[in-house]
Amino acid sequence: MPFLFEYDERSLRGYAGDMNDGRAIAVPAALAQRANQVLRPRDAAPIYVNPRAELSRLVSAGAARRLATGYYALTPRSRLGDQRWRPDLESSALGIAQSDYGS
Repeated sequence: MPFLFEYDERSLRGYAGDMNDGRAIAVPAALAQRANQVLRPRDAAPIYVNPRAELSRLVSAGAARRLATGYYALTPRSRLGDQRWRPDLESSALGIAQSDYGS
């Protein structure tokens, strides 16, 4: 499975510190290239066998942010690993609405 974002510990250390314990962060290209960057576990089901666990792993690695129960926002590439990043309220609301009702 091709991954769009792959970072080794040397590139993470520059802006993420030791938050990821030197582990690589990888977001599958099929998720990263979606127009809507707000995901539900059912959106990730074609890619992952256990999407809830994988989305939780992405959150703990700093590659995603949990917005609400069952909704996750992918972190922008420039902010990967930054635990302080938060999407703005309007973007989050629009992303959740598009996830539920379509574009």
